[in-house]
Amino acid sequence: MAQTTKEYTFSTTDVNKTPIITAQTFFVAENSDSGTTVRIVPAPDADGDKLTFSITAGNNSPRGLWSDGTV
Repeated sequence: MAQTTKEYTFSTTDVNKTPIITAQTFFVAENSDSGTTVRIVPAPDADGDKLTFSITAGNNSPRGLWSDGTV
């Protein structure tokens, strides 16, 4: 029986890894001064990508979340 040998080349593609952010709830006093830091959210990104944040629930005021993470 004859044998056949084949050579294969495999390559891998680096995939974007998801940042690690745990669920958190923040509270701030109603009459807090403008610019008050409520909480700093640690969100390491294994790829070193710039992170952006958004409020997805409970945002019933005209204020919002700016691209730098500031409310």
